[in-house]
Amino acid sequence: MKNYYQILGLEEGATLDEIKAAYREYVVKFHPDKHNGDTFFKERFQEVQEAYDYLCANNTKSNSINTPKKIVDSTPLNSNDIIFSCSKAEIYEGETITITWYLKYFCQASFTIYNGYKTLTYNDISSSGTKEIAIKRIKGEKATITLYCKKGSEPYFKTIEVRKREYTVTTKEKVLKWCFILFSSLSFAVMLLWEFNNNGAIMRALVQTLSFDIPSIIVLEQILWLIQILVYCCAIVLFALLPTILLYPPYISYISKNQ
Repeated sequence: MKNYYQILGLEEGATLDEIKAAYREYVVKFHPDKHNGDTFFKERFQEVQEAYDYLCANNTKSNSINTPKKIVDSTPLNSNDIIFSCSKAEIYEGETITITWYLKYFCQASFTIYNGYKTLTYNDISSSGTKEIAIKRIKGEKATITLYCKKGSEPYFKTIEVRKREYTVTTKEKVLKWCFILFSSLSFAVMLLWEFNNNGAIMRALVQTLSFDIPSIIVLEQILWLIQILVYCCAIVLFALLPTILLYPPYISYISKNQ
């Protein structure tokens, strides 16, 4: 079992006030934000947090309630006691953001995300952590992320605004779009001309081969027209959508890599 007192640099049997003082010192010293997210300091930070949570929950040398969220502490909150950040200031709809928070003092904490459609609430968060969240859609210009803290009777909150990035059509995309339209139109025109040029030949071949009478020829002509309409519909799907199906996914991949 880990020696949690040793992790905080304390002797066994330390009081709650000593534990809190050591925690405040070490949590600032090892906080990942001060060391560019270095893995070593992340691990030390987690150990310090784990040690503090355990010792507070099991401390018997204080008249205070021994759970971290209910520790009586009259120290007022200020802006320097809370770190709350988002990995991106602007996003496209569907992107994932990483929210990071750190609370110097234990308090009742939660945060909400409002995207214009609904509010997502994350209650009873720990004193520090990160969370990845996908923002699937945003109504309006921004999504609002708010951290709420309540320490005693004093509420405190911090708000982050994440702007929605509008997709701008570039010149290359416009050119490619017109290439799609031109290719589709030419393909459809070729199919249409082929049908008209060969309609009479098909009729003559069928009549001569099967010896149709006049009423049957009329019915046959109607059937051929229905077949032509079906072929036209297939041509639209094949020649209009096929270029998009084949070329658009790799193009979007290229655009994403070069944004």
